[in-house]
Amino acid sequence: MEHDAPIRRKRLSADEAFKRLADEAAGRGMTLLSPHWQGSRHEYLFRCMHGHEFGRKATIMLRGTATCLECVRDGVQRRFLSTIEQQGFVNLEPEFLGLTVRHRLTCRLGHEWATEARKIVEGTGCPTCVALQSSMRQGFPDGLERLYAVAAAQGGKCLADTYQGMKARYLWECANRHRWRATGGKVTNGGWCRMCFARRNGDASRCPDGLARLKAVAAAHDGQCLDDVYIGRASKYRFRCANGHEWTTYGHLVLAGTWCRLCANRRRMPTIERMQQIAQGRGGRCLSEEYLGNKIKLTWECSRGHVWRSAPNTVANCGAWCPSCARLRLTFDPLKRKRYDVDG
Repeated sequence: MEHDAPIRRKRLSADEAFKRLADEAAGRGMTLLSPHWQGSRHEYLFRCMHGHEFGRKATIMLRGTATCLECVRDGVQRRFLSTIEQQGFVNLEPEFLGLTVRHRLTCRLGHEWATEARKIVEGTGCPTCVALQSSMRQGFPDGLERLYAVAAAQGGKCLADTYQGMKARYLWECANRHRWRATGGKVTNGGWCRMCFARRNGDASRCPDGLARLKAVAAAHDGQCLDDVYIGRASKYRFRCANGHEWTTYGHLVLAGTWCRLCANRRRMPTIERMQQIAQGRGGRCLSEEYLGNKIKLTWECSRGHVWRSAPNTVANCGAWCPSCARLRLTFDPLKRKRYDVDG
């Protein structure tokens, strides 16, 4: 019984392989810019239909999986901007920062929150509005009336005009006109004005100059204590620093020397000058002019003149440096070394 001989694939010549690569690129709306064939594992230069230039190995292009990453990023950005426009959201950031970077947004009702861009593209929305809709579905359409009734039973008022669920914080006013914020659940479970409670039971009566001490410490920091009633060191007070940041913290912490956490974090935050120092210490330069965060990529240049982009965290904390130089240390092939501007 005769068997058919196995079919042998004809090996393409360099010109035929180069033409096949160019045709595959053209079929994907791309133009092959490299001048000649240098092997299937060589990285060739292409230009997409939008003018972006990039390098890809022939094997990847011939496999049919090559894409222009800049076009992909632009597409993601368009989907993000289109989604927030359809949802009526407003992006508070100056530009699109990336799919996995947190963006500050506001919804139609003015609620503000921060989330990763990918979550918006995936369909998530305003968490406050979601909580409000959830409370309505769970059978609390009269939630605001319940809060009004609980406050009235205490001789006070709930000053909110929208119901956002029992876990949301609302503004309250007691019979003595003290105002504070607390969750609906806390008040419906019996919680009420902490200032009145402290006056009845706290150490405010034992330390009549407590508020003056808090205001003096705040003034020493060139800031302010925004409360006018002292209810003990273990209670929280509102403060404002010289840079306009406002926060709430315990009185005893301020008396012990703590102050604005935002200012402290900014002093500890790396700067573009620090990134430039790190680059100089490795014989290179940081070419970026602004530091935007530990995970936002900066542009770097090594002593050989290679330029690349990498996150500050990768360079400063993980010890990473020039990827091209790293490849040079791993290869002795003269053709491959030429790609990195070093004689083999």
